[in-house]
Amino acid sequence: AKSLNIPPQKFINDLNRRGWIYRMGVTGSWTAHQEQINNGRMTHKIYRQELPDGTEKARAQALITPKGMAKLSQIYLDGI
Repeated sequence: AKSLNIPPQKFINDLNRRGWIYRMGVTGSWTAHQEQINNGRMTHKIYRQELPDGTEKARAQALITPKGMAKLSQIYLDGI
């Protein structure tokens, strides 16, 4: 969002509307659509989160790749 000078919430909503990301349930984390991963535009970073009870939980973070940033730049510059 920052690289494209777009407010973060607007950017996330737009990625969701365009079919780049989705959320499982109301409180789930954003997940990249498989098509965007297959196209090389998005990926997931897996990290471990330590819970208050001392256990760990694996979480995934959807990330836009450089190829995805190039496509988004093209989309936003063209005003589509």
